[in-house]
Amino acid sequence: MKEEPVKEEPVKEEPVKEEPKPETEPVKEEPVKATTGIINGIIWFDENEDGIRQEKETRISDVPVYLLNKNYDVVEEVYTKDGLYTFKDIKPGTYYIEVYGMDIGYYYTSPQHEGTDPTIDSDLDEDDLAKVKLQAGDIVQVDAGLYGLEDEEMDMANLLIVTNFLDANNDQIPGYTEQTIPATYTITDAITGKDVYTEEVGKDDALSIELTPGTYTVKTEVAAGYTVEAMHHVSLDEMMDSFELTKAGAEALAVGMADEDEEEFPGYDEFLKLFKRKATTDSVTLTDETMGYFLLAEIKKAKPVVEPKPTPQPTKTSTQPVQTPVTEVKAENPDTSTSNSNASGERLPQAGEEKPFPYAATGAGLAVVGLWLLLRRAG
Repeated sequence: MKEEPVKEEPVKEEPVKEEPKPETEPVKEEPVKATTGIINGIIWFDENEDGIRQEKETRISDVPVYLLNKNYDVVEEVYTKDGLYTFKDIKPGTYYIEVYGMDIGYYYTSPQHEGTDPTIDSDLDEDDLAKVKLQAGDIVQVDAGLYGLEDEEMDMANLLIVTNFLDANNDQIPGYTEQTIPATYTITDAITGKDVYTEEVGKDDALSIELTPGTYTVKTEVAAGYTVEAMHHVSLDEMMDSFELTKAGAEALAVGMADEDEEEFPGYDEFLKLFKRKATTDSVTLTDETMGYFLLAEIKKAKPVVEPKPTPQPTKTSTQPVQTPVTEVKAENPDTSTSNSNASGERLPQAGEEKPFPYAATGAGLAVVGLWLLLRRAG
């Protein structure tokens, strides 16, 4: 007989009830407070020179962009990539953005704040700068339109640039760090004798003017206690040819003079040899075929005039009053020694005692800087 299979009773499983877990509040993260800001922008080729960036206008790579502090010192330098640049982690403060495109042929800056859309206009002023007051967390956009052709000729003629140097060591040479002083320059037509231009120029600055072709003299007026001894002349054509300067090269020379000591700057002695020391009344002739001249007035601190003591007169038994003869006092010639002080013991200003002109030394170095600044604004 076959045994019947035992039927197993199905086991009933009681469902397990899970106790609900209490919901936990999500952890709230405190927002990180920004302590720095960002400055960025777009540099483009402003083909129609209208100061407004159009879609068809190309962005320019490899343009140096400088971040300057409120004292115009360079804080950081970057180069554009596809026209874009960024300065990150900038501490709050006042800054300037400067864009320099001359090295790759973009000599001119587009007009500032044209149109109604600030996201596509050019933000640089006539000095190629944009002022930024940056606060923590700010992202500020500074754009610039540039134009000009790489093979563009320098269009300069009939230029006259004038500055001075205080010859502290009386060597009749424009020393590398000798200071400039405020002066008033008057340009006179040497043929007609008429004054054609007068300008008062501050310390560490230069007169720069484009004149019509002609022959001119320059009169330099300085404060009491100083004398103008001579005028040093250099032709701008000779300067450019001797150093084989381009517009970009002029800047490089100026920056090199700022970064190096006199003994370490190999081109300075050659630069000085270009100057010819002449009388203050000597003229310069400007033509359309030449760039012009750079003039450097040689200033000295005059020795003070010492009043002579009156000569004692013999006593006379006369009823007439004794008359003391009047002695004419003439100014003495300026000291021509190499001493650092004048006859009264007063110490003369010495080279390097004051902050130099931005981007280069004062004195003769200002010649190169003045030329460089002029070339930046040429045209």
